[in-house]
Amino acid sequence: MKQLGWLDDISGLIVGRFTEQSQFSESDTFEEILSRYLNEVTYPVLYNVDFGHSDPIITVPNGGFCTINDKRIVFKMSVA
Repeated sequence: MKQLGWLDDISGLIVGRFTEQSQFSESDTFEEILSRYLNEVTYPVLYNVDFGHSDPIITVPNGGFCTINDKRIVFKMSVA
């Protein structure tokens, strides 16, 4: 996403959670990877959110829009 420039034109980022089979090393945790690549962003980043390729399987296409507040995340999908 960083190499494609997607992180330059967004106002927030939500990352789903990984399955139990996903393995990160103790020296290279998911949090450390996020910090390494997102350390200069000024928008909110939520991670380990309950969607993605694990139960419950909820598909959010790249480029989808959502509203985030302190109580919930509301995804707004549009079909072009």
